[in-house]
Amino acid sequence: MSFLYVNNCLARQEAIVAEFDEPVVENESDHDMMMKLYAFVMTEYDDRLMVVEQCNEKLREGKKLMDDAKKEHKPQVEAIKLKDQALEKYQDEVKHEDDASAEEQTQQGEATG
Repeated sequence: MSFLYVNNCLARQEAIVAEFDEPVVENESDHDMMMKLYAFVMTEYDDRLMVVEQCNEKLREGKKLMDDAKKEHKPQVEAIKLKDQALEKYQDEVKHEDDASAEEQTQQGEATG
């Protein structure tokens, strides 16, 4: 039996009571069994809900740790980008200097030859 089935049974009983303004004679043992089942289902539901809430709390803590790590990591990423840009600029300057000196040597070789 599922929680939905139990809920529907209880809802039907309430509807019958509301319709006739007095409880319908019912088998007491069935009612007791339904109430025990309902109590069991609700206890199971509460237990699982507590587990879900604990998981959500752990998830929030993990997300907070990730956000904090990203905040701390951001300046490091910026520093690495600046270093990379400076290195690329330096490499470009060295490359242009090498090209310029190679051109000068070529021109000097043509002038002497």
